[in-house]
Amino acid sequence: MGIFNWFKKKQNKNRLTMTSKLELDRVNIGNYPDERSYLEEAKKFHDGIISLSCNEFSIRKGNKIIMRSCMTLYETGNYCNIYIGNWPDKHPFRIACLSDQSKEFFKLTQKTEIITFGSMQSDGYAVTFRLLPFDGSTSEEETVSMPKMTNSQYPQYKEDKYSLLVESASNNPYNITNNRLLNDKITWMNMTNYFKNELESLLLSCEDRGVSETNMVVTYVNTSIKSWYDNAGYVPKAIVDAIIEETYAALQQTRYANIINDLDSLKEKVYRTLIH
Repeated sequence: MGIFNWFKKKQNKNRLTMTSKLELDRVNIGNYPDERSYLEEAKKFHDGIISLSCNEFSIRKGNKIIMRSCMTLYETGNYCNIYIGNWPDKHPFRIACLSDQSKEFFKLTQKTEIITFGSMQSDGYAVTFRLLPFDGSTSEEETVSMPKMTNSQYPQYKEDKYSLLVESASNNPYNITNNRLLNDKITWMNMTNYFKNELESLLLSCEDRGVSETNMVVTYVNTSIKSWYDNAGYVPKAIVDAIIEETYAALQQTRYANIINDLDSLKEKVYRTLIH
């Protein structure tokens, strides 16, 4: 399933609307010590009141909001649906909520519904809570300082040589567009850490696959762009640039940092393979 499957024209299904009390159920510390700080933050959600909607959640204790994040649908399943949220430092994490089918089963068997906050890695940290009934007030008089989406945080459209390439293309299979309305204030979350983990795994397999490391990176970027196209029917140039730039930033955090000379070299390779 593509990484941008959450960006769909229709998002009527799998919507969440609930307010519950969180009771710590179990903790898995995972295999990544550098993520322990996130594990500890997630454990603090115990005894908090969580308000879930179709695209965001907040957790409060008393009148203080201790966590708030957008939620984007990543994957659906028979047992649970996976959403992606961001910690205040923009590091992504997974949220596993029961599917409608599982909710019905839990009701029939009188089990308490659960929710899990965890690492983007399948063997990373995971903190699971029971969702207890809550009927109290959800006023939010005092909040912690959480990052707000500002214009500077939206992917920015850039008028450059690649804009001209898009404009003059006779072959543009992913419908990359310079249209300013389609490039304005697009829902986006920083994917650098996610890309880094994916790239490290893929690049390790290059020798076995008989693929050059550079081509693997370009293919990975193209696949990510295709994922957006598959769900939206077009790709804003701002998103193409964001994917390339964050892939390059992710690459610089790995031992493969030197396989591509600079950001523009990667952009040139990607745009030239996508449009003609």
